[in-house]
Amino acid sequence: MKVETLGNVGAYLSNMASGGPTMSVIYGTGTYNIENFESVAKVILTNTVPIDAYRGYGRPEAAYIAERTIEAVARHLSLDPIAVRQINFVPRSDFPYRPYGSRSVIYDSGDYQGCIDKAVTAFDYTARREAQQRLRGAGRYRGIGVAAYTEMCGMAPSRRLAANGFDRGGWESARIAIDSSGRATLYSGSMSQGHGHATVLAQIAADALQMPVENIDVVQGDTKQVQAGHGTFNSRSMPVGGSAAHVCAGRIVAKAKKIAAQMMEVAAEDIAFEGGGFWVPGTNIEPLPFAKVARMAYLGHVLPGGMEPGLDETLFYDPTGMGAPSGVHMAYVEVDPDTGIVEILDYVAVDDAGTIINPLLARGQIHGGVVQGIGQALYEEARYDPDSANC
Repeated sequence: MKVETLGNVGAYLSNMASGGPTMSVIYGTGTYNIENFESVAKVILTNTVPIDAYRGYGRPEAAYIAERTIEAVARHLSLDPIAVRQINFVPRSDFPYRPYGSRSVIYDSGDYQGCIDKAVTAFDYTARREAQQRLRGAGRYRGIGVAAYTEMCGMAPSRRLAANGFDRGGWESARIAIDSSGRATLYSGSMSQGHGHATVLAQIAADALQMPVENIDVVQGDTKQVQAGHGTFNSRSMPVGGSAAHVCAGRIVAKAKKIAAQMMEVAAEDIAFEGGGFWVPGTNIEPLPFAKVARMAYLGHVLPGGMEPGLDETLFYDPTGMGAPSGVHMAYVEVDPDTGIVEILDYVAVDDAGTIINPLLARGQIHGGVVQGIGQALYEEARYDPDSANC
């Protein structure tokens, strides 16, 4: 596979403009085992408006490269496009997988065959292919679109970003402060833009701290209170910001366990943290609720030697790599040959996003992405006047 990408970045170079064309060639082989891959990305300054990152920047173009290639192969060989995908998918046994032998890009996991199997079943693919041919003979034109994708989300570690054209760091911060009553406040550098981050971050912290989610307050976007952060972009808030919250909560629990051990006069390694309390398995020692340990952390009467009072941890988390979600989407449409109007009859999306923290919010993200993709494919256009270069 050989790809050359020309990316119009407008009249001025923004801090992430060059990242889109670069990302589109990095992921150009998509979900397929294509061993030989040569790609060149060129960014071009023009007299149009500057561009910058916006929802999956560079990834749709990458998926377009791979999927149009597979479709072209299927048509040239008169084969079913699903079958061509199945033959060429990277098998599950090959993960972690380095596409085209890359030294810097590695997909941590994937089950591309599993995704397409679920999509084909939900879509009733065989029956609709038969109906497509039957209706075409009657002058009705129905199309079936298939697209598989993978990407890497999380935008880290920091040292790699500059090489990919992204002029910013990849870390994210979290601070968790437990007050003397046992209530928690989480300060996150990730800022919600309508995604429901406050809810999910509270869920992550509540799971690690084993306390009710309503006992956790989340603070975002307040530069007077939040330590620092890189914000929300490139699908990084949960992989990086959420991980920061999880690791930070783990540090809180580790310190609280040492305090509990001092209170119980046992070794910290003998203590279990379960159900929101500390206890010593196999003994009659009365368990300690988390709130009681938190109060002792601030009283300071019983603390291990050299330990500072309080339960307050701050973390700047820079991952060592990124995750690689994937999926298969299928569309069933009817096209009016006289007007060109497209009617969407059905749409199936199967997405492998790993552990789902909040199913409702995850579905909302998929719904929003599907609708936005439909808008881009069928309705959106930026047109310039050839004389004035005005939109």
